[in-house]
Amino acid sequence: MDISYFFDLYRDKFFPVYGNFVALSLKKPLQVLIEESNALSHLSQVFNSKLGKVKQKENLTKAEDHLVRAILDTQKLTWVELAKNLKMLIDDEKKRLSFNLPEHEVINQYNDFLLKGREARNIELAHLGNDPLIAITSYDELIAIGYTC
Repeated sequence: MDISYFFDLYRDKFFPVYGNFVALSLKKPLQVLIEESNALSHLSQVFNSKLGKVKQKENLTKAEDHLVRAILDTQKLTWVELAKNLKMLIDDEKKRLSFNLPEHEVINQYNDFLLKGREARNIELAHLGNDPLIAITSYDELIAIGYTC
């Protein structure tokens, strides 16, 4: 991994989901802020000229690990917030009228959202420690369904 990959991950994966979560919930989650701070601390060590190349590379890996954890945490928080908001609308027959789709399509999309949530969580558990980016992609798809419901 190189430094540009870290910043691509930050811009393309973390920043959008974090910004959307804050707008949706009107909260900045403490654990995500801690992970972001930890990532920044390790990232600063990548540029510490007093460290050797091996230690700098180790710090880049640690920074990426914290960033990935922040992305996954924010995605799950967004999933929960979307599920809570959608459930409120879906459970009330009158509120379902606020959607621009036929009622059965709204319910089908909501059911797809719930199913995709279980799938995303299973994918995350299956890939713990080996390839968390697969889980990030799965949560991205889940969140997209939630926003289109």
